[in-house]
Amino acid sequence: NGAESSSSWSWAEDKAFETALVIYPDGTADRWEKIAASVQGKTVAEVKIHYALLVEDVNAIEADLIEVPSYSSSASTMKHSGSAKSNAKKA
Repeated sequence: NGAESSSSWSWAEDKAFETALVIYPDGTADRWEKIAASVQGKTVAEVKIHYALLVEDVNAIEADLIEVPSYSSSASTMKHSGSAKSNAKKA
């Protein structure tokens, strides 16, 4: 059903969604329609909800409301401004 697919996203769907966000940045004509078309089985409404939840998560992380896991002893270096460039290349 529609409610189940909006709340349950596979890894592949998440990756397709993230890739589409990069390909179709804010200001792109028919952005949400294009993003939904890039994620098989998801509607425009579902990708908009998924995006809103992503924004909430990012805002909570940035407000230090959610602890970000540390995967290595050098995790603190990821906060330096130079890491934004390397992260952008991965997207």
